[in-house]
This record gives sequence, structure tokens and C-alpha cells, in this order.
Amino acid sequence: MKFVIRTNNQFESHSIDGIQVRTPKNVMVSGEFMEKVIESLKKQQNAMLEHVKGKGRLFSLLCPALGWLKHREENSTKQEKLEKIRIVYAYYSKFDQQYLEEQLRKIDYQPKISQINQQDNIQINDEDDLILIDQQSLLNSDLTAFQNSILIIDDAHQPQDNNKLLGQIEKSTIQKAINELVELFNDLQKMNNQDQKQFLQEYEFETIKIFQQRLLVLNKKFDNCENIRFSDHPIFQFIQDFISIYDKNMMYSQIQVQKNYLICSKLAKLSQLKAFADFFKFLQVAVICYQEKKYKYPNYEFKVVVDQINKQDKIEINVKYYLTHLQSRLEKLQFQSVILSSDFIQPKYLPNFHIYHTFDKREYFQTVLLQIKWASNLYDNLLMNLERFVKSIPNGILVIFSSFTSVQQFRQHCLEQQPNFFGVIEKYKKLFWGLDQKKNEIVDYIKCSEKGAILFESYEKIFNKNYHFPGHLCKGLIIAQLRALSQNCPDYSLHCEDDITYKHWNFDKILERTLLYENDKGVLIIFSLQKQIEFWYSCLKNQFRFEYDENQITEWFKNDQNSQNDDMLIEWYYPQREQTKTKIQKQQKKRTNQQDQEQDEIVQMSEHSQKIKKVTKKQNQRQSQGYSKNKKSKRQIKSNEQQEQQEIEEEEQENFIQQKKEETEKKQKNKNPKKNKEEQSKVKKQSTLEKFINKVQSAKKNTDKDDQDSNKSS
Repeated sequence: MKFVIRTNNQFESHSIDGIQVRTPKNVMVSGEFMEKVIESLKKQQNAMLEHVKGKGRLFSLLCPALGWLKHREENSTKQEKLEKIRIVYAYYSKFDQQYLEEQLRKIDYQPKISQINQQDNIQINDEDDLILIDQQSLLNSDLTAFQNSILIIDDAHQPQDNNKLLGQIEKSTIQKAINELVELFNDLQKMNNQDQKQFLQEYEFETIKIFQQRLLVLNKKFDNCENIRFSDHPIFQFIQDFISIYDKNMMYSQIQVQKNYLICSKLAKLSQLKAFADFFKFLQVAVICYQEKKYKYPNYEFKVVVDQINKQDKIEINVKYYLTHLQSRLEKLQFQSVILSSDFIQPKYLPNFHIYHTFDKREYFQTVLLQIKWASNLYDNLLMNLERFVKSIPNGILVIFSSFTSVQQFRQHCLEQQPNFFGVIEKYKKLFWGLDQKKNEIVDYIKCSEKGAILFESYEKIFNKNYHFPGHLCKGLIIAQLRALSQNCPDYSLHCEDDITYKHWNFDKILERTLLYENDKGVLIIFSLQKQIEFWYSCLKNQFRFEYDENQITEWFKNDQNSQNDDMLIEWYYPQREQTKTKIQKQQKKRTNQQDQEQDEIVQMSEHSQKIKKVTKKQNQRQSQGYSKNKKSKRQIKSNEQQEQQEIEEEEQENFIQQKKEETEKKQKNKNPKKNKEEQSKVKKQSTLEKFINKVQSAKKNTDKDDQDSNKSS
């Protein structure tokens, strides 16, 4: 396959097998990745492509698909032009949607794009070239709307992690469905013949009548199913007998399965009969899942869950490998190609995906495998080598244990063996023994990781959905223990027969959340028992060494550059970090404003005090010159009395106004208790200022009166 690159001012043109693919300039794209996309589209085959985040994955997926679409439109016949092919791109989260919309502005192609946000009643315009939809809406919708399209599911491992429950039904839903059918038949009897015919054409009366009889029998059997094995449960028998996935000779029939699936999908769309439709949505899933009971290791598990509060049974259908389930759904439809992009691939569960692409992980992280003879020697070996790791690995390091009790045991072991050990380590990195989300320790860990931090944590906490581990700052991953499959694990019943696959999945997932998460370079250190060596050989594909060289690791990190999305991811996962900055800035502004106000008030108070001093000086001078207050005429006494009465009235008015102000302020304080202290201080300062002003005014009035009296007497 030929691959030629040409550049201009804004875009780079890649010639891949005769198709021109244009990508934005100065953006990292994978040539091998784009070749695999073109190959799968030309052969109309499915592809599973392994990638690393932050390496131009979006352009490596969409640009070759859009380039192939443009090439097809320019070189297709009239018949081919009538067959509209579009691209359906499924992203994982809202953050991916925002990032996707920003990056699409950079491409040279100008496709007609539509965004789908709902799961039901999906409507597609004939002119659309690119459809954007989130994974949850895609997987829960009717995929028939997207037939004859190029389906690209980015981060395809996410449904595998998050979708374990495929369907569930409660006894109350079956009872509601029966009641809806009774009301339906009562309404039918009230209709005339013409309306009945039209009604029966829509609802297929005979089929629904049979379903009602079967549901009544099922509902009665539900009352007698306590302490019963699921294989003998009435819902299990209902699926087996009524859906009839076997023919008359009791042989498995794929045609019968397809027929029953279509019947259920049709009945599941009856919007007027909600509970009835919900029941057949469950049966629609059950038809697909139940057919695999003929396999030795089925992908699905039917489980009875007893609700202790409502005291009724709930039937659940769980899936072990969701991508295998998705493939079985896609097989029933016709697509141009289905391309799954993932951090890690598991091709043995996707037999119909013919094109694979794996990358050499040594480009992104170095792997060191340290062997230990016995499990009891783990803590000693980790304690002995930890200082070497801390000195040579920058930023953050994650040490992962099978459980948090192991973390506590290792901490106690360090204190007993070397009491000063933590002091030595903290010279290089800050220590975190598990993170508490409530105490906001995650933000503290991020800030410290930029300079240096080491975290000791368990798989359960790192894999928690509500816990966003800052993988983009993790440059070193130390796997002290593999995650063990215990009976307390919620997925035990799904994976108990396949423990090796469970360990593979956990290893891939911890890599995806740490070293492969927006990092350019990292180090993977594994402590392995001798009996686990074969497992690690299969996981690592001989891409490892047995000795840890500090000098080589430091050289490895010298030319390291942060990923193009690191800053954006920090703001996305930890908005509190930015909020704290803005809060601090606001608080500083408030403090400066308060200080300025206080200084202005102090200046005003000093000016008033100086005026009062001047007035008192004048009064003292006049008294010393012989102008005493006791020598007053009758006229002066009357004028003084009138003035005093005026002052009393003014004071009463001022007091009345002051009372009103205080009442309004109290009401506002009750509404805003946080501002009470600031307002109280302001009120005190205002009252002191008003007192000073009143003193100055009274002093001025007295001086004016004395001057008038002196002039008259003279």
C-alpha cells in the first residue's frame, strides 16, 4: 500500500492506495492507522484498531473515512450514487463531544453534520454525511436506522467496562402489562366494526390475545417460585416454551430465533401499552441471550434477584463480554464497515473483525519485570527498590495493590523495618496512602504530582466510576499485586470460569487509566511470582526486561513532552483546581477593596477631628477674651431656646430614619447571613462618622451664635 505525504500552508495530503487523505498540518497522525481504515473500507470488512490517546486518533479515524467517502462520490456510478453511505461516529462522553466539535473545525473536508441526542425515534436526513452520537444512545437505539453506514465506535472498550446489565423485568411489570391488555380488549368491544378492523390491523389482535393468556399463566406461577433454581423459574420456561427457539424436532433453529426477535421488536414499539412494550423489550434481549445456552461457556447469565423491600422477584440478564454481544447485534444488520477503536484489543472475542492493528507499547513506556520467589517477600523487595524508582521517575507514581488492606499492611511493614524510610522518600515525592474524595485529597495529589508524588492505592478505588484517577500525570506504574477474583467481587459469577481473562482485562484497564492516558513516556514495573511468569509473557508480548537501570530511565524521561491535551484534561476532571484559583483571586480583591475603604474612612475621621479641634480652639480664645456664655440677653435666650427645639425635632427625625434603616438591615441580614459581619462593621463606622459630623455642625452653630452675640453687644 503506497503512502505519500505532501504539504501546503494549512493541510498535509496523504496518498493511501490511490485515495487522497487530507489532515491538518502540525498535527500528529498515524500513517499505519489510516492505512488500516482505508483497507477495511475498500474490502467492506470490520476492523479493531488499537490506539493511544492524544496521538491524533480523531484525525487518523475520521480523515481517511471522509477521504474515502469523497473518492467514492467522485468515482461512483449512477447506481452507487443512489446508495447513500454516511459515517456514524460514536463518542463516549460529553467531554469527547466538545473536543470533537472543536477538532472538526480544523479539517479540510466540509461534511454535512448532524448531532443525535435521543435514543428513540431517530430521524436521519438524506443529506447528512457525518452523524455524531454518544455510545449509550447508539447501543440502546434501534440500529436499523444506521444500516449501510460506516460505523466508527471510538473508545470501544468503554461499553465493555460499563455495560454489564442488558435487561431486567419485575413481576409488577408483568401485572401492569396484563391490566393494559384487559383495558385494550374492553375498549375494543366499545368500537364499531370499521374502527375495530383498523385497530386490529395495527395491534395484531390474535397474537396479543395469545400473549395475554401466556402472561396470566406466568403471573400465577411467579407466586410459587421462592427458593427455586433459575433453570426451573417460570420466566425461564416462558422464554423456552413460548418463544420456541427449537423446531418441531427439538433442534436449535436460527431462523426461528430471527423470527421471534422480529416479533418482539415489533411488539416492543407499542407506545400506548407501555408495560406490555417494556416486557417485550426484555424478551427481545432474552431471545438473543438464551440462544447461547447451547454453548459450553455462554456469554450471558440469567439471574433472579429478590427485592427484600417490595418482596418480589426481579429477573436480570448480565453480559460477560459486551463487545461480543455488540457484534452479534451488528451481524443481524448490514454495514459498509464497523471500525472499533480501543486502548487495547481482544480479538479472540470478535471473530468477525478481520483487520487488526496493534502498536508497539515500547514507544510509550518501558517495562521491567522483577521476579520474586514467594509472596511473603513482596513487601521486602518493594521496600528495597522503592527509593530507586522515586529518584528516577518524575511526576506521579502509582503503586497498585489487590486491596486496600494490602496497602495498610505494606505501610506497617515499612514502619517496622525502617522507621525513617518515609522521611527519605518525601525528599523526592509526597506520600499518599489512598485518596479520600470527600476530603478533596485528589486535587492535592494533582498539585503535588506536577512536582512529585507517590500514591499507594487499590484496583477497586482506581476503577471506581465516580473516581477520576489523574492518569495523565502518572509517569510510573508499579503493579505490586494482580487483582484476585474473589467471591465477594460483583463480577464473580461472570468470570469465575475464566480467571485468566479477568486478569487480562484488569491489566489492560489499569494501563489505559495510567500510562496510556495522554502520556508520552512512562515506566511499568511489575513484581511477579514465578507461577505468574507465563501470564505476563502473554500480556507483554516479550516487550520487557528483567533489570531496572536508573540511568537509562532518567535518559528516557529527558526528552519527554507533555501531551497536547494535558492542561485541558486537568481542567475537565478537576474543575475545583481552577475554582480555587478564582476564589482566591476574588477573596484578594475583596480584601483590597475593604482595606481601601477602611483607609478612606480613617482619613475622613481624621479630617473631622481636626475641624472639631479648630472649633474648640476658637471657643477657648473667645472665652479668654471675656465673652462668657452666662451673660446673655433675653433676646439671645429666646433664640437659643428656639434653636434647641429645632435641634430636638431634627434629632427625633434622624432617630426615626435610623430605626427604619435598622429594620431593613435586619431583614437583609436574615436573608444573607454571610454578609452580617461586613455590614455590622460598616454600620458602626457610619454611626461614628455621623456622630463626628453632628458634633462639628453643633460646634459651628455655637460659634456662629457667639459671633452674633458679640457683634450685637458691641
